[in-house]
Amino acid sequence: MWRLPTSTPLQTQMRVKPAGHVAWSTDPPIYRLPVELLGKIFLLLLPRNLAATDKISVMRISVMRANTRKPLLPPAPHRTLWQKATEAPSWTDILYVCQHWRAVAVNYPALWTQLTQNPAWLIECIRRSRQMPLELYIEQTEANLRGALMAFQMVIPHFHRVREATIVAGQHDFLSFVFKCFKTTPAPRLETLSLSCGGCTEADEDFDWLEDPEFLFAHQMPNLRSLALDHYCRLQIPPSAPLFCSVTYLEISEPLLWKPELMVDVVSCMANWTALETLVLNNALPWELVTAGPTPPYPMPTPEQAHKITLPHLKRIHIDDEPATSVDHFLRYLVLPPFVSLYLDCELFFASAEWGAHDVDPAVVALSLLENVPATVVRAVEHLRVGVSEDVLEVAGQRFCTSSADDLDEDSEDDQDEADAQLKAMMSACPSLNSSTPWTVQLNLWLNGNKDIHTPCSDTAASDAAGPYADFFSSILNQLNLAHLRHLEFWIDRHFSKETWLRVLGPMRRLESLRFQFTGVGRSDVSLLHGFLDAFAGDVSPENGLHPGDVVFSSISHLIQSFLLPRLVILDIHVANFTPAKWRHLLAVLRYRCSMGIHLDMLIAWGEESSRYRPDERTSKELNEVLDIGMTWEVVDEIRACDPSERVSLFAEQARREEEEDAARYSDVLAH
Repeated sequence: MWRLPTSTPLQTQMRVKPAGHVAWSTDPPIYRLPVELLGKIFLLLLPRNLAATDKISVMRISVMRANTRKPLLPPAPHRTLWQKATEAPSWTDILYVCQHWRAVAVNYPALWTQLTQNPAWLIECIRRSRQMPLELYIEQTEANLRGALMAFQMVIPHFHRVREATIVAGQHDFLSFVFKCFKTTPAPRLETLSLSCGGCTEADEDFDWLEDPEFLFAHQMPNLRSLALDHYCRLQIPPSAPLFCSVTYLEISEPLLWKPELMVDVVSCMANWTALETLVLNNALPWELVTAGPTPPYPMPTPEQAHKITLPHLKRIHIDDEPATSVDHFLRYLVLPPFVSLYLDCELFFASAEWGAHDVDPAVVALSLLENVPATVVRAVEHLRVGVSEDVLEVAGQRFCTSSADDLDEDSEDDQDEADAQLKAMMSACPSLNSSTPWTVQLNLWLNGNKDIHTPCSDTAASDAAGPYADFFSSILNQLNLAHLRHLEFWIDRHFSKETWLRVLGPMRRLESLRFQFTGVGRSDVSLLHGFLDAFAGDVSPENGLHPGDVVFSSISHLIQSFLLPRLVILDIHVANFTPAKWRHLLAVLRYRCSMGIHLDMLIAWGEESSRYRPDERTSKELNEVLDIGMTWEVVDEIRACDPSERVSLFAEQARREEEEDAARYSDVLAH
């Protein structure tokens, strides 16, 4: 008996087979990462140098480089015997997490490229880094002299692989040995070299030029771009050494044998530094004119045109701890690029000179120095900070540009249209400004004077409390010709008269934002802004009854040109010692300016939350009616009194806060 099949062949083919069992992994995702990706993650644990940017001074970066380059050691309790013996960096903790991580880390050469003065760690790194470029950091002290010498001898056969070398010597003999080895050791990959000697800070004998500097690295260092030499008193490298010719970043600190040289000779050697982009000099310039005799060298002599040099790629000059006379003399030999960044930290008068403030006016010294600042540098600055504390005057300005030159005030004054057009054309033609990265012009002038130009705050009236410093202060800003500024910030610790503020702010017809920071509290209940408010008010009396919309003076349109800061839209001030009468006076001034078509958008007032200097409710309401946006009250914890014993803390405290914020930010960067 025939039976029908339970399923046809077609049905058999179409029958769905049961899916096989898929095993789910219980391992965390990190254990399933590719070895290459896991190795790159491990690389993030290595301490890294922080790159210099235009926003941060070069010297600060140098300090951070020294602080962050050393391997970071974790707390001692969990360190293994091997880690303690080799002084291994903290990233080696990953070797003890699991066998897989250990195998990946041990066979990942890029992790083993940072060499130190510990011979055992250095051997381990050389063996495991294969042919990767190396980074060498040796800090020699009296305690580790033997180990540092051994480590340096061991790395010499592999120096052709070193890309970055930092050597901090604690003794002269160690640095002498380093230079001796460098003379016969090629460095084809070397890009960054930093040498310093702590034992040279107080050395007083055996100063001499380094012999045969042209044979350093067997004259094989084609990629050297960054060079820093600090406190190398025993072995001075002359400025004519070929070592300087290829670098783009050069930092020289306290080369004592450069001091007695003639400026023209040093500058003639610098003419060969054609690749240089950043020059940092710390107490390095010759003292030729400073110590020439009892007669001040002013007016400063102009060098012959044949002795002037041009460094075609120069972008930044940072000069620190130098007499203003030496800096002035040096800059007169340079044909500076139109948009070079300058940072000048100068003492107006040198303590060892035979002449001083009694022989020449401090303003003459400062103004002579400012003659060397290219007009285009100042012209390109739109954000300026001016600080006055004790006998220090700081002027710091910046302008940030992107791929094209920033628009320069389209509705500018007629007499400045041509200058704006020329500046815009120059910025468009500058290659560094047409790149995709931001670019900044910085001008920082610290003119550290002496007590002859310093007058402390006192109980005198605000109109004369600044004394002779007022002329010095206004002369510096007028010399810079800041008529184009848009944003200005003042740090002041003393009174300036109405006449001084008129001289300083009068030319700034384009200023849009004005801020006073850390102004302190004047004595005898006189605000440090007393003189400024009088200048801002002009001839308006507190009894002026003008209100918004009044057109009493609208027919006299030419009077607008006589107003101080006609384009100001934001005023940011500390209001310590602001009496009700002062608030009413300010209200009358704003009404008067408003009636003339000069509107202030916002008034930002800083004071303590329960301050008795806050405006009353009626005044606040009327101020908000006059202002286009309104008034904002910002709370500060405390505004210090301007007592002579406390004035120095006004700058110092702010600088300390900025340093703490920077340190916290850099720590976060390193942590991530």
